Amino acid sequence: MLEEIEAAGVNYLLCRFAFGDLPFEVSQRSVSLFASEVMTKLSGSSLKEPLSLGGEIVANA
Repeated sequence: MLEEIEAAGVNYLLCRFAFGDLPFEVSQRSVSLFASEVMTKLSGSSLKEPLSLGGEIVANA
């Protein structure tokens, strides 16, 4: 997956975990799984860190 991301030149990712009548608990589980299974794989990659525009990046687990 990392090779495809780098080859495509992806520079941001937008995820929507809550939609429709999906229960909050299901959305929360999706966010937790994304954080533990996807973000951990990306954190050690050669992908560049996001640029700061003066704001604060906040992650809740």
